[in-house]
Amino acid sequence: MPLPVEEKKVKIALVVDPLPLGFSVQMNFLKSVVSSLKERYEISVYSNYFAPSKKNELIELGLKVYQKEGKFVARLLKRTLFKYMNESVLWSVNWFFDGLEIFKGRNSDDPVLDDCKYVIDLSSTVMPRSDIWWIQGPPFYEVLEAMTSSNKLIKILFGMFRNKVKKVSMKIVIEKSRRSTKLVAVSRYIASFYKSIGINVDSIVHSSQNFELFKPSPGTIFNKYVLTYVGKETDFDLLISMAKYGINIIGFGSKIPPGMGFKSLVKHIKFVGSVGSEKLISLYSGAKFFAFPFTNEPFGWTPIESMLCGVPVLTYNKQGPSETVINGRTGWLVDTKEEFISKAYEIWNSPDTGMNREECIERGENLKLKYQLDKLLGILVSVST
Repeated sequence: MPLPVEEKKVKIALVVDPLPLGFSVQMNFLKSVVSSLKERYEISVYSNYFAPSKKNELIELGLKVYQKEGKFVARLLKRTLFKYMNESVLWSVNWFFDGLEIFKGRNSDDPVLDDCKYVIDLSSTVMPRSDIWWIQGPPFYEVLEAMTSSNKLIKILFGMFRNKVKKVSMKIVIEKSRRSTKLVAVSRYIASFYKSIGINVDSIVHSSQNFELFKPSPGTIFNKYVLTYVGKETDFDLLISMAKYGINIIGFGSKIPPGMGFKSLVKHIKFVGSVGSEKLISLYSGAKFFAFPFTNEPFGWTPIESMLCGVPVLTYNKQGPSETVINGRTGWLVDTKEEFISKAYEIWNSPDTGMNREECIERGENLKLKYQLDKLLGILVSVST
């Protein structure tokens, strides 16, 4: 009797922003999504640029990788300069060129996506047609405006080109929404923001990663330091103020654009840069609390990582983190810089945080990727029925 023919997997395409040579938060996110979907789908990944090492890594995972070549100048940049750019700069350049294509009416569909039954757009700077645009953050204009509070270089450049940047940003957002059947936001904050600029979001599905490795490290010595993430959305001045109050701070991260005042920051805190998962889990587990003084954060993964390691989070009562951290149970939500510094000083000088580590872990478990993707896939199936 012949064996039954194995059911063919449905083809699905994931659209992502350009992937740089160095560390990429998006690459970690993409790999997490892929690991959760590959048993059910045949997956392709599409973008405007992949660093060769990233492309090979994705191919080794069994994925088909497609890169849009673009016009002559874009192709030249990809071959010469893109490999030297970090994630923030690379996305900015790609956003600029896609914006130009839209304004000139040159943005066209790529036929390589036609072969896929479903297309999920995870990007903010690539312009495909998609079944779902899973919106990961605010428009580029808003990201830059938020950065002006902590980045002097961005503040100067943004001041010079504010109106033009806003015009291009809105054009890109409108075009991306027009090209997508369903719009899904990563948080209530992002959904409400897009509604305020006239774009309706159909559903909310939290962004997440494969956090399975994150759990308390055994035998850790607690309460000797406060941990923080250092990146483009971090308020460096606030961290320096905390350190001047005698709070011992350790920072990690790699996405630090020029103009942030990084040299001044590392005079006051211990900065360990980009670290592997084992080291990061150890850092979380040993911290008295995790400080997250962001300037703009549509959702935020680091608070979830911290809670999964049993460590409470001090952050702002706004945007994405206010939807994950439960005030008084898994951390503290404050409204101003002054309250942030005051609360940090109070906790640091208290014998105990007053938070239940098990409750922090439980909250983190509820926000894991598998639960969020089940929601997203339900919406995806409904698109075609």
